[in-house]
Amino acid sequence: MAPGDLTLPLTYQFQPGTEADGVTVHVPISVLNRVTPDGFDWMVPGLLDELATATIRSLPKPVRVQLVPAPDVARDVVAWLREHTPAWEDMARAGDMAEPFPVAFTRAVRALRDVIIPDDAWGPEQAARLPAHLRMTFRVVDPRRGGEVVLDESKDLLALQRRLAAQNQAAVRAAVKGAVGAALREASGAGSGEGTAVGARTPSAPLVPRGAPARPATSFASDGRPSPSRPAHLPARHATGPTAARHLRRPGRPGDVAAERRLRPRMRRAWRAWREEPEERGLRMVARAPRGQPPRTRPRRPTRPRRSSPSRPGSRRGRTCRAG
Repeated sequence: MAPGDLTLPLTYQFQPGTEADGVTVHVPISVLNRVTPDGFDWMVPGLLDELATATIRSLPKPVRVQLVPAPDVARDVVAWLREHTPAWEDMARAGDMAEPFPVAFTRAVRALRDVIIPDDAWGPEQAARLPAHLRMTFRVVDPRRGGEVVLDESKDLLALQRRLAAQNQAAVRAAVKGAVGAALREASGAGSGEGTAVGARTPSAPLVPRGAPARPATSFASDGRPSPSRPAHLPARHATGPTAARHLRRPGRPGDVAAERRLRPRMRRAWRAWREEPEERGLRMVARAPRGQPPRTRPRRPTRPRRSSPSRPGSRRGRTCRAG
C-alpha cells in the first residue's frame, strides 16, 4: 500500500476472534508520524463486498431498515463505487487527498436508493461495530535491529503514535544523522578523487601547547656549535651540564612551562653540585684528561673516624666485672 509518498507492505492473517485478524500494514518506526488514518478505511479490493455489507449492518436502525436486504444493496453499492470512483491503486497513492469511504458510500446509497445517511451515523462507534478482519491493523516495526522487530500494534493508529512518540523521534534523529554522514562521506570521497589521491597523507604541523616555547628546528646550541649532550627537543639553556640536569625534562614532552618552573630548584642544585669541588662534596668523579691519555681518577676524600659514644651508667659498654 502506498499512502502518499510511502510504500508500506501488507500481510493477511486468518485468526478469527483476535484483534490481528485480517489485513495488517507494517509501518517502520521512523515514518510513524507521517502516516495518517485517511485512506485505510477502504481496506483492499478483495474485501470490498464484505465491507459494504458490514457497513450497512453497522448503521443506525432507522437507516439500515431502508437498505434491505443488505447483501443485495451492498452488491449494487460496490458496483456503483467501482464505476464512479477512481481505482483502488489511485486512491491509495492519493493518501489523505482521496475521498473517504463513508463519503463515497453515502453518495452511492443516495444515488441508488435515495436514502440519506446523516453525518452523525459515522464515527468511532460505527467503526467499532465492524468485524475485526474488516478494520486495518497497524503494526509498528523496527527494521534496524537485524530484521524486523515488532514494537506495538493496534487498530487505532493515533493511539500508536501517542505511545511510540519518543521512539519515533529517536528513530528520526538516527535516520537524519545517517543520511548526513553518508552525504559527507560521499562529498569527501568526491573531493579526494578530484584533488589528491585516496590514502595520500599530507604533512601536518606539530601540535604545541598554548604558551609553550617554540621547538628548535636543529640540534645546535645557542653559540652555533653542535651539542650532542642536548636532545633536539630541549632548549639551548639545557645544552650542557650533568646527566641529572640534562634529563630533568622528559623526552617527548616539550613546552611544559609549569613543570619547568617546578623543576628549576632541582636544576640549580644539580649545577651547584657539578661546579663545586669533588673534595668538598665527597664525590668520586673522573677529571678531564688531554686527548689520547687515560683519564685521571681523583680519590675519594678520606672520611672522619667515627666517634665512640661515652659509657653510661647501666650500659653494657661501660660495665666492669667486680670480683665478689
